[in-house]
Amino acid sequence: MSHSSSVTAALNEYINKNSKGPAPVVVIEGGYFDSRDVEPPDDRLLHLRDSFWLLDKLSRLTIGQPRMIVLSAFFNDLSTEGRYCGIDLCRDEINTVFADAGLKIKDRSPFSAIPQGAIPIYHRHGIEEDESKYQLYFYRMRTTRNRALSHLKKLIQSPNASEILHQVDDGDVIDIRLKRKPAEEIVLGSRRKGTYRMSVRCTALMAQHYWDIYQRSAKYLGDGSPLWIFDFNRFTERDRVHSGAKASFDLYNWPAPLKVEVVNCIYYPKVNDAIPIFVTEKPTF
Repeated sequence: MSHSSSVTAALNEYINKNSKGPAPVVVIEGGYFDSRDVEPPDDRLLHLRDSFWLLDKLSRLTIGQPRMIVLSAFFNDLSTEGRYCGIDLCRDEINTVFADAGLKIKDRSPFSAIPQGAIPIYHRHGIEEDESKYQLYFYRMRTTRNRALSHLKKLIQSPNASEILHQVDDGDVIDIRLKRKPAEEIVLGSRRKGTYRMSVRCTALMAQHYWDIYQRSAKYLGDGSPLWIFDFNRFTERDRVHSGAKASFDLYNWPAPLKVEVVNCIYYPKVNDAIPIFVTEKPTF
């Protein structure tokens, strides 16, 4: 079984198991584009194609067809590779446009940032720059990182910070961890001692990202509608995105009765028996 077929087989099983309940709002994020790539690598194009396979699969359902399907794409517009996602301790060394790769996000046309090699995949599914069969949202990693930093700073300064965060001395910095069972604490980032200058890890960035996806999708939710978020990832991103989903439900004010599942679709370099999808469910109490 190929990498792609193992993921799609697992998604088939997931859909068959869950399509008998209330009609969900579905967000599919198969597009991940990096400012350092002139064209997206082959594996990213595979993720994108499989995400549209999922779109077609859900659109053709006769039972349990989604209430709404939303597409999203995530743009990595951070120009350096520090210890954490973005810049170590927030030095402002950010590439604000995709100039290095010949790409640029125009204020009114973010679609123009999609690399040429990926555009035909969108076009084949009726998604054009000026019109689309589906709502398509774009997220920039720089903006997401800054929002995560702002949220984490507010949590640290809040009176009940110690109830949710565990701050641990780590040399010249203080590590910021999400409180869970001791063996399950999630490191969110770090800050300089005596200051609130900090950096966030990818886990905190992804926690913010999933919250942002919910915020944009909330208007489509009806009474009793669950939210399914499908995210297509490399195996090297597995722990970060999976932990990010778990952290998101603890760090942000998700509506208590809303049922949310983040489904991370993982592509391994070699075919093996590893689990191809990870489902993280939000507690509903």
